[in-house]
Amino acid sequence: MAWRWWWPTVWVAACLVACGPGASTPKSGQEAVTPGDEPATPVTPPDDPPKEEPPPPEPPPEEEPPPDETAEEPPPPEEDPVLTACAPEPAADATVPEAERTARHDYACTGIALEGSLVSTAGTPVADVVVKVGDARARTNATGHFRFPVLPRHNRLLTVEAEGFRPAVVAVELRRSLTEKRVTLPPVRLSPKDGVRMLFAGDVSLGRRFLDPDDTTPRNQMPPDDPAALIRVSDPLPGTKAVFTHVRPYFQAADFRAVNLETPVTDHPATPHDEKAYAFFTLPGSLPALPWLGVDYVSLGNNHVYDYLAPGLEDTLTHVAATGMAFSGAGQNEDQAFMPARVSLAGANYSLVSMCSITGSAHDQQYVAGPNQGGAADARNLTRASALLAAEKAQGRVPVAVLHTGVEYSVRPSTPTAQRMRDLVDAGAGLVIAHHPHIPQGFARHEGVLMAQSLGNFAFDQDRMETMVGLMAEVEAKGTRVDRARAVPVYIEDYRPRPVAGDLAESFLRNLAELSREGGVELVPQPSWGELLPEDKHAAVSERTVDVPVTVDANGRATVDLRPLRHEGESVAVAKLTGADVTGAKLKAGRDVLLHGDFEDHDVDDDANEAPRWSVGPNAGYVCQDGPHRGAAALCQRRAASDSRSAAVKLVNRFRPPGFAEGPPNRDLTAVAWLKGQGGGAFSAKVQYLPVESYTLFGEQTLLRHDGGTYDWTLVAEDLHFPADPPKPDLWNAPWALDLTLNTVPPKSGQGVTAVDDLALVAWEKQATGGTLTQQTPHARDFVRVEAPAGTYVLRVIFREHRVP
Repeated sequence: MAWRWWWPTVWVAACLVACGPGASTPKSGQEAVTPGDEPATPVTPPDDPPKEEPPPPEPPPEEEPPPDETAEEPPPPEEDPVLTACAPEPAADATVPEAERTARHDYACTGIALEGSLVSTAGTPVADVVVKVGDARARTNATGHFRFPVLPRHNRLLTVEAEGFRPAVVAVELRRSLTEKRVTLPPVRLSPKDGVRMLFAGDVSLGRRFLDPDDTTPRNQMPPDDPAALIRVSDPLPGTKAVFTHVRPYFQAADFRAVNLETPVTDHPATPHDEKAYAFFTLPGSLPALPWLGVDYVSLGNNHVYDYLAPGLEDTLTHVAATGMAFSGAGQNEDQAFMPARVSLAGANYSLVSMCSITGSAHDQQYVAGPNQGGAADARNLTRASALLAAEKAQGRVPVAVLHTGVEYSVRPSTPTAQRMRDLVDAGAGLVIAHHPHIPQGFARHEGVLMAQSLGNFAFDQDRMETMVGLMAEVEAKGTRVDRARAVPVYIEDYRPRPVAGDLAESFLRNLAELSREGGVELVPQPSWGELLPEDKHAAVSERTVDVPVTVDANGRATVDLRPLRHEGESVAVAKLTGADVTGAKLKAGRDVLLHGDFEDHDVDDDANEAPRWSVGPNAGYVCQDGPHRGAAALCQRRAASDSRSAAVKLVNRFRPPGFAEGPPNRDLTAVAWLKGQGGGAFSAKVQYLPVESYTLFGEQTLLRHDGGTYDWTLVAEDLHFPADPPKPDLWNAPWALDLTLNTVPPKSGQGVTAVDDLALVAWEKQATGGTLTQQTPHARDFVRVEAPAGTYVLRVIFREHRVP
């Protein structure tokens, strides 16, 4: 059950007490510093807790202690920092065992230290600057280091404003295992305050389930006012602002902000496009939330701007213009649709040209504008698009091509899509920003021009699991030259974007780095963002070797989970099997494509223990903190012998393996989980095989069985066996997707608890024979499958970490 943290962080710094030595070694980047180092100076918080609204003013600089000029690095934190002001027990604690209530209390009352450093993009320390985490403040010392001795273990944004530099916003994962006493960030790099910082986010649509949670209102009617809706029809603005609250600091830290407004804006939905499967609208009363967020420009060149035909388009153009936001990409005819939005930023002139290649050509009324019809600018008209970009460039402007194109849910751009982006660069585009697939794709470069090939969703009411992580692209430029670019992931929970950190962000970024490498862009994954290196720079790398004992079973297989051994920022570069004759051994490398099976809280908001991708609740299961396998949480299922039914937790969204949009997906998948029992009943997972786009049950499989009882954390792994494809498979008739349910039956006697953690669906993507597997890094493949004769071996693993130079 979700529950909220309530203590003001300004109370925290006064409640540090020592609780004895730690029990285990922290992750990479968090090793203790040598005793005797002197601290960066924390800023003393005010004595009284601040009011929630308005936020308390910053203490004036003269009241803050000066930095310690003699300090070189921060010291180790006091061990087991405990918060004397703890969160109250959640209301549902009476339904969980006493040990779990104790674990939650201990977690809520134990703080964590945070430290790091500020440097310029040139690598020089930035001293005497205030760093903020929530209401807590610290000041950097002479070497740029800062330290917060104790913070609540709740994910927060770290923010920095320093004279002469651009603001920095960094999502920080503080909700970590109690064995981790502190978090050490990589250097936070501050950009000089010259040129312009542009922030681009993906698809925004604020209707349908935002207004009607059940999505039952006919699309030609206004939904009734629903108190349970995220956005109230009677008063849309407050709910719409709440959609963007958690990501607003990123927008406020940029100079120019843009989103793809993939929706008509109207309160008269009487004219839906009757040939389209999906048509939706956003209320005019929601639109002012975008300027409040910080949005300066919206692209309208997409395949939904004409969902309500000419009346809806006319309303859209009127309402968008009334907000003062710039826009382009749609109009009452072709000439209007191709009109660029021209802006002057930091002394340079930019021209934003928005276009759409999804035209609806199969319909009587297309989505794109013509001589006598409104709609989006047609990106297929390459002649006109190229001439426009060339003309804008010739007039001294920097053309930015904002392109709605590609195949929905595709992992990579298709060959025609990639060529279309290159053609626009050849025509004069100085930057390409693309969307439409609803999921992020890698970055690419052509002729030195950066191309964001898909940003995915930003605020969109899709219930598809593959769309739950979107991307913001932060670009710092001086005219045609891009000085710096960052990829910032967002987690879309309840259709609302949130900053994200931890394993979810890092796995996403490592995979994005691999996809970007295919496009000639070197992306360095950081804890909550990816740094896109300029063409003339390359990451610094370091390597670490670990020997892993491996027992191959009688079936000739062993699945090795390297996540507990991997340090932050690392990927597996080499896996080499040693032992008896391994010349015939086969090694496979795989990545977790489920991403939501660790039950951790990776996003930055006010909730915890919610596991939104799973149907947790009474008689099903709960997020537990009593001895998880890794991190701060696991999933627990509690049953008594007197219970008549099993505890069942279902994956809320259908799982579709990556690649299904391009054809048959990779179905070489293995389910992996860690299980622990305390008198628990038998456990199993049930898979139901379904098509991607309809509901037909093709078959079931029960896997990951365990007899139950009392046992410590145990790895279980089993291959998935998809039913055979029909002769002509497609998204509607082939078993390319699945539903997943976790079940624990009542024990034979008494009460018991079964815990599940680090559940993964591993897609095997690389393989090698001869006992050695070598991979380019970064990537997100943290699993190795060993296929060899039964026996005991050693798997020598070389982990490689990439760092910003």
